[in-house]
Amino acid sequence: MSAVVATCERCECALELGDLRCVICGQAAPRKGERRAAIEVQVLRCEGCGAAVSYDPKVQAPKCGYCGSVMRIESIEDPMEPLRPLWWVAWGFDATALISWTADSDYGSRRSDWAPHAGQTEMKFDDIVVPASRGLSEEEADALTPYYDLSTARPQPEGAEDGVVEQFDVQRSLARRRVLAGVDETALERVTRGHIPGSRFRNVHVSALLRSLVTRRYALPVYVLAYRYKAKLYRVLVHGQDAGCVYGKAPYSIAKITAAVATAVAVALAIAWLVTTMV
Repeated sequence: MSAVVATCERCECALELGDLRCVICGQAAPRKGERRAAIEVQVLRCEGCGAAVSYDPKVQAPKCGYCGSVMRIESIEDPMEPLRPLWWVAWGFDATALISWTADSDYGSRRSDWAPHAGQTEMKFDDIVVPASRGLSEEEADALTPYYDLSTARPQPEGAEDGVVEQFDVQRSLARRRVLAGVDETALERVTRGHIPGSRFRNVHVSALLRSLVTRRYALPVYVLAYRYKAKLYRVLVHGQDAGCVYGKAPYSIAKITAAVATAVAVALAIAWLVTTMV
């Protein structure tokens, strides 16, 4: 859930813990108020993909669960388990925005094939998920995201005792560009579905002016199989809630990857994971 600690002095938008500036108007966050003791958090940073995970010698392996690269601090002789349960991080947000759009349409074109059109509309966005993981690629995260049930969110990870939780080290103020990109993408889909007159259109563009923004931090479950084949890294992802969602690129040995995915699906069917809300 969001951690609102103050409001912007200029636009009165909610400021969350860690915000350096208002995500709506850019006003610097006030420095006055209750001072909190600095909390130092140590994480393992993967040198291969940049993912950050907490370290627990009882359950952690020396390789990154996302890409298989060696971590910086510890070196353990035992090899990494071939199938790892992980939680990767993402932003969830609710927002309202003024959407301006332009497009060419066949409506009112007369002798020409196309006529220009434009408009503005207020839009509300609920439970839009924007990946914030450094371990998964944008392509991988986008493939998994639609299959998560956010209504199952719990305060703590549940479902796999040896699962690794990626640390959420991206502040909301730094993620504003990705949030705006998520709003623009969703707004573009809505505009093309019902706001442009006519039966044909092209050159659709949208621009969003945020009015309000409330964010949440999620940890989303997934099984990751990372290994090297002929010196090349491969990774297969099995959704933590929907075992039918499997994403990855297979090496030349199709038999090996098929057997590995079958094992992952069997495990996923036996364990129902829950989305985790990160405070």
